[in-house]
Amino acid sequence: MYLSCEDKKEEDTTPPTVSITSPQDSSTVSDSITITCISSDDEGVEKVELWINGVFTGLIDETEPYSFEWNTTTIEDGSYTILVRSYDTNGNTTDSYPIILLVDNSDSYPSPVNITSIEFENFGFNVKWNKSSDNDFSSYKLYESISENMDEQNLIYETNELSDTTFYVSGIDINQIRYYQIEVENEFGLQSKGEVSFGSSKISFSKIIENGIGVYVQETNDGGYIITGNRGEDILLIKTDYSGNTIWEKVYEEPYNEYGYQVEQTEDSGYIILGYGSSDNTLLIKTDEFGNQQWDKNYYGIGYFLYQTTDGEFMISGRTLNGVDGVFIKTDSNGNEIWNITFIQSPLNSFQQTTDGGYILVGSKSGESLLTKTDYNGIKEWEKIFEEGLTSTFVLQTTDGGYIFDYQVSGQQNVYLIRTDNQGNELWNKYIVDGWIRSLRRTSEGGYILLTSGIEPDPRLIKISQDGELEWNRYLGYQNTWEHGNEVQQTTDDGYIIVGTSEVSWIENNIFLMKTNSEGIID
Repeated sequence: MYLSCEDKKEEDTTPPTVSITSPQDSSTVSDSITITCISSDDEGVEKVELWINGVFTGLIDETEPYSFEWNTTTIEDGSYTILVRSYDTNGNTTDSYPIILLVDNSDSYPSPVNITSIEFENFGFNVKWNKSSDNDFSSYKLYESISENMDEQNLIYETNELSDTTFYVSGIDINQIRYYQIEVENEFGLQSKGEVSFGSSKISFSKIIENGIGVYVQETNDGGYIITGNRGEDILLIKTDYSGNTIWEKVYEEPYNEYGYQVEQTEDSGYIILGYGSSDNTLLIKTDEFGNQQWDKNYYGIGYFLYQTTDGEFMISGRTLNGVDGVFIKTDSNGNEIWNITFIQSPLNSFQQTTDGGYILVGSKSGESLLTKTDYNGIKEWEKIFEEGLTSTFVLQTTDGGYIFDYQVSGQQNVYLIRTDNQGNELWNKYIVDGWIRSLRRTSEGGYILLTSGIEPDPRLIKISQDGELEWNRYLGYQNTWEHGNEVQQTTDDGYIIVGTSEVSWIENNIFLMKTNSEGIID
């Protein structure tokens, strides 16, 4: 009998050895770092893995020298436990001695980039910012919001070009505020945001238009302004942009010497001009949106105030040629007279349509201030005489249905205001300021803005509350010239547009046009 056997191979149960060689325990790290280790086994090492805080990172190395690239910018700053797990070719494993690393990327974030300017140009904001000084720059992102704290912000521009530091935001209307912020990102994906800056299309300016007398101004639908007045003895019409720059001018020379008193933009974006001709008649001129004359009409009397009704018709108040009686005229949209009412011994100045569809008018009667109310057809409903006044020039309906109007006292250069209820009964009577009143308008918050001239060489812009209390008083004008302010209106951005005349010499006049902020200041 013959017996034989083979030698049995001993099973490998010895795990590999492994240790981290870099970085050192308790090190502070940032950005992307390299973790290195050494591992050996008598049968051979299959692979090593990187584990952080007991969780496998997915990072594996199967060839010597063993190392891992760990991007710390994707995690929060703080303390992390690092170990390497090694596998031999027989499936034995062992873990390295763990080390603690402190991740601190506070110095790794890119330097913030701030906006340097936001300029309103051609109905848009031109946004400029500083160039990043970081060597690891990756991109700029420009965010826009309508709120100062950047709520509901929108990304409106992104670029990877380091020198690309300007962006034009189109489609910005007048009276807009937008907030902007730049975010810069580096190659590691870290972002920093700069300070919030705002752009405003609320404009203020002071302009001189040579050779003319500025009588009236109104903001137009496109955010610009339309001005009427005179150049020599001819009616002048000037269109400007939102910054007061002249777009076009028109002079209406024929057939008479004429004077422009008022202009209103019409429903078709054209203009209607109220003037006075040498034929001793009130004159209406209708133009297209470029000032090209479409028609003109003459009416008996001297018209001082023009109003465009909601249905496109026109109303004119004034006085007869002898100055004794008042005239109140209504025309259709083509200037054809509908009615012409005479107010006996009551020359009229201005009026306003009231909430009931009628009209409230002011003027004088027998040398005293007159307040009179009519219905929609101009038929008188009641009148009130205020004996302390010589005449009244402007009237407004108040928010509670009453009225406020000015008056002047004979022999004085003072402005007074009277406040009445809806039947013309006096509620209060107040002295406001020295001078002559040139314009009275209600403001958006319920108060009033006045423009005066006469005592000083510069006109004054005066803001009062709805109770007639003075809020502020501003002088307007230019050095070494005498200015006459003629009209003020509140603009859509709650500022004020003022037009008047600057006397260069006794034979030379210029138009001044000023746009202020809501406090009457030119920024």
